[in-house]
Amino acid sequence: MKIAVTGATGRFGSQAVQLLQSELSEQDQVIALARNIDKAKTMFDDAIEVRPGAYDSVETLAESMHGVDKLLFISSQPNPDFPRMTQHQNIIEAAKKADVQFIVYTSFPHADKVDNPLSGDHKQTEALIQASGIAHAFARNNWYLENDLPFMNKIVSDGVAVYSAGSGKVGWALEVEYVRAAVKLLQMENPKEIYEFSGRAHTYEELAETVARVSTKPLKIEQVSDSEYKQSLLDSGFDAGTADLFVVFQQLIRNGDLADVQNDLYTVLDDDVPNFEESVKTVLDID
Repeated sequence: MKIAVTGATGRFGSQAVQLLQSELSEQDQVIALARNIDKAKTMFDDAIEVRPGAYDSVETLAESMHGVDKLLFISSQPNPDFPRMTQHQNIIEAAKKADVQFIVYTSFPHADKVDNPLSGDHKQTEALIQASGIAHAFARNNWYLENDLPFMNKIVSDGVAVYSAGSGKVGWALEVEYVRAAVKLLQMENPKEIYEFSGRAHTYEELAETVARVSTKPLKIEQVSDSEYKQSLLDSGFDAGTADLFVVFQQLIRNGDLADVQNDLYTVLDDDVPNFEESVKTVLDID
């Protein structure tokens, strides 16, 4: 069996490639699809075959997917110069041309139901995969705890937790847990179509209290408006575009778009998921 991974030099993709290599048999082959071939070859050992993986050419992608049985399709990053949906359409079309038999796509929580600036491309991509006729599973990943490292670092350094998400809840889990789950789906005989992957739901107040406890730091919580939150990011050195994006994150969390968590992550990983405090310690590199 040959399994290919898109975006193989990214954080999620590189972990997936390495985990697949460690879990598959010697008869199986892991293929890293990468835009930067030279970079990929320095990241992986010779047992990993590296093939061109830029999203701008359907024909090149199809050639790179030749002989591939299963594809881990990691959603790309939004790009104003190269729309994400164009990238995703190219990947799906290439998979069809290459006769890929199964796709695991990393999607957004409840992508078919929620309506926010992050969900639209995922909803469209899921629809395209469904229409392709290729067997598939959607790994709808909630929120990586690592996404909020700046928030946590602010508590550790200054003892202040600033957010505008109110009492909205998030199903935080470590990125590696989502990677492990996606790799499991690639190895299942009969996976279901949709997996809502998440940790247990917590608020930013609970996250702040956990960070303060494990770092033994004093804590001052400041629930602020979106404009005040953005200003706090700008004051911390964020550029305006990134600050605006983080405000969007706070808004969708406040609206409850990440609050509906399921047990799929725990089921797929046989309950081998670290608890919230352990995960926070991992992100902060605290023993």
